[in-house]
Amino acid sequence: MLIAFGIHSLLGGERPTLMPAAHLPVAIANFGLVFLVGGPLGEDFGWRGYAMPALSAKSNWLIIGVIWGLSHLPLFLMVGTAQSSISTPMFMFNIAAKTF
Repeated sequence: MLIAFGIHSLLGGERPTLMPAAHLPVAIANFGLVFLVGGPLGEDFGWRGYAMPALSAKSNWLIIGVIWGLSHLPLFLMVGTAQSSISTPMFMFNIAAKTF
């Protein structure tokens, strides 16, 4: 993030306002929850750890990728999510490639 911020600043980007120090404990706790629960114990554990190997024995990687991508479609309709600001076809292509 620091490298991205540096490049952004060098290219004339607007400097973002920094988070108030009072929010730092909440940000640290949130990072821990997202890092531990939202990542390896959330989607990745369920999808990569269980569903994908089980489906791979029965189906084609492209079909599995499409199913995985379609499971993210509600996020494209929700304002403020990472998916709401990216191309749906490009996301689906990316997911299919990751499945392969």
